[in-house]
Amino acid sequence: MGKKKSETQLMQSYSVLFENVKKDTVLAAELAEYGYNAAAIAQGEALYNNFVQKYDTNKTETAQETTAYALFSNAFETTAAIYKTDRKKAKIV
Repeated sequence: MGKKKSETQLMQSYSVLFENVKKDTVLAAELAEYGYNAAAIAQGEALYNNFVQKYDTNKTETAQETTAYALFSNAFETTAAIYKTDRKKAKIV
């Protein structure tokens, strides 16, 4: 079993595939023999473009979530430390 490709590598491979099909008429003819005519390739490219757009949106949102959680975690730890100190003071009084 081969090595598993990352999402970025797969996206790049698919991008290269669509570029090659557009430029190489021999490849397009070979694929047409297997039922992948221009319409099927255009449909696949539309799906690929939709995937890339959603993938980029997901990456952006994930980065935003990570940043927001880091800020929250930092604020929570600061608040917990203040609470701990104040709680000790309240127990003394």
